[in-house]
Amino acid sequence: VGPMGESYITEALDFPGYHYLMSVGKTEGTFPDSKTDVVTYYYEKLGKVIIKHIDQRNNEIILQEEILEK
Repeated sequence: VGPMGESYITEALDFPGYHYLMSVGKTEGTFPDSKTDVVTYYYEKLGKVIIKHIDQRNNEIILQEEILEK
């Protein structure tokens, strides 16, 4: 919220586990005098793959990795 006619700028944020897709609406401009402008940011949740490397003799985890995929 700001004074009528003052400039504004919005931007996408980084959220762990999400990928920014697009925005709809004016991401920058000036505050309108009589209405509310809406800017919507769309994200998609990233999939996760867990990779385990296990010692066959004792079932001990040697290495575990996580990969985030779109």
